[in-house]
Amino acid sequence: MTKNCRECKIDKPLDQYFKVSKNQPTLRGECKDCKNLYAKNLRKTYSQEKLNNLKEKQKIHYNKNKDIILQKGKEYIKSNPNVSKRAELKHRFGITLETFVQMVQEHNNLCAICEEPEIGKHQKGTPRDLSVDHCHSTGKIRGLLCQKCNKGLGYFKDDINFLLNAIEYLKNADQYNNHIQEIDKKNKEENNLLKENYNTYKPFLIEEGIIPQKVNKWKSQ
Repeated sequence: MTKNCRECKIDKPLDQYFKVSKNQPTLRGECKDCKNLYAKNLRKTYSQEKLNNLKEKQKIHYNKNKDIILQKGKEYIKSNPNVSKRAELKHRFGITLETFVQMVQEHNNLCAICEEPEIGKHQKGTPRDLSVDHCHSTGKIRGLLCQKCNKGLGYFKDDINFLLNAIEYLKNADQYNNHIQEIDKKNKEENNLLKENYNTYKPFLIEEGIIPQKVNKWKSQ
């Protein structure tokens, strides 16, 4: 499998791409060569000492103007409500907000699996958008799913065999239930027979000293 680098526009094997993070299997949009070249050019432009000084100045500036910076950030997001969504789509999937809107229209704003609208909400109570479903190995976009179906595929590890097994499992549910009911019925009959035999031979067992005179009562199943 290959993936097209968004910088050099060349199809390269998946092992030629870094992961977005250690805990996230999604691959970066640029290949390792382009990423390394960017880092090399950055080191040429800024020495390590200059970089450290720059970071320290940025840290001091942020701490000194933290409240103002946060307030401006909130105002910017409020006046540009799609900025976070636009950044997320570009970073995770390499697509624009306009492309996502077109996908939603093509799906009629319905999940591609359950054909239901997204009913989930964010922590702040705002409604969620349909999730962009993609292959974690290749990064290829497969469609839009609701949060539940998207997580469901994740739990099944995107494995078609697991999903087919789940289908057969559901198809055979009634048959297996009947099988278990028959087993349970047989076990209850055997337990009742043991109870009757115990009550029959209990006086003899007490007389012979095999069991004490005071025993716990039989607890029926």
